[in-house]
Amino acid sequence: MIKDKLLHSLEISGLIAAYLENRLPEADRLLLEQWMDANTENRKLVEELAAKATQLKQTGITTPPVNVTAAYERFREKAGVHRQQHQRRKVYAVAATVAALVAGTLSVFLWKHPQQQMAVKQPQHRQEEILPGTRKAELILGNGSRVALGATADTTFASASNINIRQRQGVLSYGSNGNTTGEAEYNTLRTPVGGEYALTLSDGTRVRLNAASSVYFPAVFTGKQRVVEISGEAWLEVSQRAGQPFIVKVRGEEIQVLGTSFNVKAYPEETAWETTLVTGAVKVGKGDNAILLKPGRMATVSDGHMKESAADLEAVTAWRNGNFVFHHASFGEIFTVLARWYNIKVMYDAGMQPNSNYFTGTVERNIPVGELLKMMEMTGLAKFHVEGNVITVLPYK
Repeated sequence: MIKDKLLHSLEISGLIAAYLENRLPEADRLLLEQWMDANTENRKLVEELAAKATQLKQTGITTPPVNVTAAYERFREKAGVHRQQHQRRKVYAVAATVAALVAGTLSVFLWKHPQQQMAVKQPQHRQEEILPGTRKAELILGNGSRVALGATADTTFASASNINIRQRQGVLSYGSNGNTTGEAEYNTLRTPVGGEYALTLSDGTRVRLNAASSVYFPAVFTGKQRVVEISGEAWLEVSQRAGQPFIVKVRGEEIQVLGTSFNVKAYPEETAWETTLVTGAVKVGKGDNAILLKPGRMATVSDGHMKESAADLEAVTAWRNGNFVFHHASFGEIFTVLARWYNIKVMYDAGMQPNSNYFTGTVERNIPVGELLKMMEMTGLAKFHVEGNVITVLPYK
């Protein structure tokens, strides 16, 4: 017999989600029926979720927030469902929108009905929310002066060489004085941890910096090449200009561009760096060691070695669309990204390792980190303790 008080909200939601997708075998269906029969509100809830799921499918909403596969398997273990060793283990992949609907609704339902779950421990003190990053950066001009940049100010000022610079709603734009000869003044735009910013260069090329990143560039392009230098992560949409190729320098290597959009990820603390091509064509490296990328491909460079592979474009470009996208990502991979955006530090409890457990899902970047952690907890793979800006990863018990 199912013991409802032992079931976590998402564990039961995993069973319901599989049911709503018609992926629940008969033996598991009996378990769900027992839970529904135990309380009239349980059955009413499932009926309401089924109606909402049908409505979502009809409207075509398909935004995936979390993967409930692990939670479903965890439910099976707690419910005492065992399979013959010779049977092939099946994983019930549910539609993500339905999974989110189930998880969110059940969380609220079981919170209001404590008799249906284990007692929830209340925090001893109020934890200040850790908010997401914002549009902020620092501009360092050629004469060494520094300008703090934000999201709301609308100002115009001049560079050390009298090039007009405009800041408007989190975007920095460089005008052109028509002078393409002589020595160029180089500026640096850099974002802190918890910041991002956008830049339009004098040739119309657009650069968007992720958190803890920088671009070193001329106030106006002169000479036979347009050259910029990237550290951290940046998205570039390069303006075509015949006879003046665009070059991106990354850790001593070069990316040669001909009118294209691509992503560069080259954080100093990471051994490897990579560039991913979305449109156009880029050539990564020099001489015989260079790789010519086609759209949908990426080049990874580590210790002087370069390799080409297929790119996960959804995950690579998610940040510029205001999302986190994780495909089978480990704790370490996830928290490396979150640490830069939320300005947090991460610790692991005994038995919890950065390369353990994997998550799949899409979450907006504009939510407090606490909300994101709750979604991750609902998979049943881990729990999180937050104190100040330190997050500790704990076993889910």
